[in-house]
Amino acid sequence: MNKKRKLNSFLMLALLLFSTSNVNAEMDQNHISLQEVKAVFNALSLKHWDATRIMAAELMHRNALGQTHLIQRMRYIYLYAITSMLNNEHISTKQAHAFINELVGTRLITPWHPIKKKNSPICFNEICQSKKDQQTLFTRQTSDDGNTILTYEYVEMRSEFDTDSFAGEIARLNGRVEKIEFSSDNDKPWIASIFMDDGMIELDL
Repeated sequence: MNKKRKLNSFLMLALLLFSTSNVNAEMDQNHISLQEVKAVFNALSLKHWDATRIMAAELMHRNALGQTHLIQRMRYIYLYAITSMLNNEHISTKQAHAFINELVGTRLITPWHPIKKKNSPICFNEICQSKKDQQTLFTRQTSDDGNTILTYEYVEMRSEFDTDSFAGEIARLNGRVEKIEFSSDNDKPWIASIFMDDGMIELDL
């Protein structure tokens, strides 16, 4: 999946969640506005990783009624910005750990990706089934240039999901973070591994 498509999938999801919220903004001071969402995605598109991290962090800490899914997306964008900063050597692994510790135990929503058939040899920016555990789905999320794996994302589903029956469909994953591990500063074929449980999948129907 190319850079434009990835950014569009982020933005489309955020705008959809924003538009379907039934919260009366005048009654909820924590409500996340459309302007705030656009500001995050503008910083993301410009690769202003630290600005993206700061704005996403502020929004994901909001107790915004009716915007739970948007907050879960902001957590993922926060993590994406941190792994991008680490990939570009803007922060150390120790600093990255300090930033992401608070995500453990919270839920994330991943970007939209196509579903691959079982035993597919390559799985980049796609949803695939683990060969070791039929109840686990995973994704390799790459950097914009495709040269680095930013995250391995493993989601243990609530129940087994047959990827063959939905191969080619677009979907996103939702899971609760168990742990996040980083590679060493001197060895970066990949940046981080995210392990999630209580997983769910949503098809873009």
